[in-house]
Amino acid sequence: MAGEYWTFHDFVNANGENEIALWLGRQPKAKKARVWAKLDNALDYLIGQEVHTDRRVIAKLDARRDRACADLYEIRIGMNGVEYRPLAYRGPKPKGQYTLLLGAKEKGGQFEPHNACQLAAGIIADIENQRGSTVEHQRFQEVSADSAGNGQQGISRRTRRGKHR
Repeated sequence: MAGEYWTFHDFVNANGENEIALWLGRQPKAKKARVWAKLDNALDYLIGQEVHTDRRVIAKLDARRDRACADLYEIRIGMNGVEYRPLAYRGPKPKGQYTLLLGAKEKGGQFEPHNACQLAAGIIADIENQRGSTVEHQRFQEVSADSAGNGQQGISRRTRRGKHR
């Protein structure tokens, strides 16, 4: 069995909210669990890959697309004709860590939101300036278990306030 070469974290904003979990939670109810599970499966696959060369799952963005995209990666998740593209960067730890910064979709070669790379660059600055933090990626099973009975429609206390590592 391959070792674990990478860890994946989610961005937690200054209000203590896990932005990736919130984005996934805002997906249409009929698709939310499947999109989240596909993201979890993609990350599980990437954790065991020493070098990320499978562009079907992850791709480094091209600065020619937008200068703000230069240090960003997209996790590639397709479902029913919708291209989900959580954006990530390597860091903030110098080795072995990716942080998922924000959720986006891609349509016709363009991100939605259109300024996704600029937003991601701002999030990196927030992390570096300690106006945000990171937590280990929150898996869908954790949300399902944490949210049972808390009245928050699938958003756990951990998602709202971040379980910092």
